[in-house]
Amino acid sequence: MKRALLFFFLLMPITFPADLKTAPDVKAVEQEQKPPPHLETEAKPTGSEKLKEVPDKTKKKIELINKKLDSIVFDLVDLENVTPFTAVDYFHSKSFGFDPVKTGINIMLLNDFSKPGTVTPVITIREKNISVGSLLKKLCDQASLNMKIEPYSVVIGRNIPVYDMAMSPLSKGKCSKIIIDEINLRGAKIKDIVVHLTERSIEHDEDEENKGLNVFVDEKIEVPGVSLTLDDIPIGEVIRYICILLDLKYEVKENTVILYKDKKTQP
Repeated sequence: MKRALLFFFLLMPITFPADLKTAPDVKAVEQEQKPPPHLETEAKPTGSEKLKEVPDKTKKKIELINKKLDSIVFDLVDLENVTPFTAVDYFHSKSFGFDPVKTGINIMLLNDFSKPGTVTPVITIREKNISVGSLLKKLCDQASLNMKIEPYSVVIGRNIPVYDMAMSPLSKGKCSKIIIDEINLRGAKIKDIVVHLTERSIEHDEDEENKGLNVFVDEKIEVPGVSLTLDDIPIGEVIRYICILLDLKYEVKENTVILYKDKKTQP
């Protein structure tokens, strides 16, 4: 698997501007406001979650991520006054080098702290020989965030939606079979994202007769840009996370996925 922050954008008809640079063991300083003191959301523990009534296949994926949280140990972490997004991006990129099997771990930050009126928390972590699980626990404690282990990633956010993977149309058909090796978005516009996802789905679909998904979005909607980094993940999961970040709805019709804004939530 390629290990670059997706320079494939040079080969695509669309580009996503970079707004973040991280380097191992280098201090990243960002001047942001701290979270409001009255917010006391408790971070969830990083140990094994309750897996009752969870399908065996899903349970095994969650158990694998829990093992990675313990087995991936960083020799040094030195972050000062950085946003959760910077920390998550740093932990994700650094995890590949310290993972015994070199596949890393996906970490999905659901909150968009750039929304008007939202205070962006900052964190400081200086540790040696510390596991990813312990690092994420410290991040959640400092930023008043919760954490949940999902089959393909560790999800962090203040309000993590309940997700029934077995019932979701995004976990069936091509949405689950097409695995995207790497996706790295930085402030990407939704109109560009759907084109990109359609093209990536064709690239990674093993169905020679009917390749790829058609991903569309209502052209009338206006939403912020999206930033996320994920590896080896079904395209349906990528679409789901994008919808959560942008507060969008989705409709799946065979090999077509349509993204739209719920009329009730529009201004």
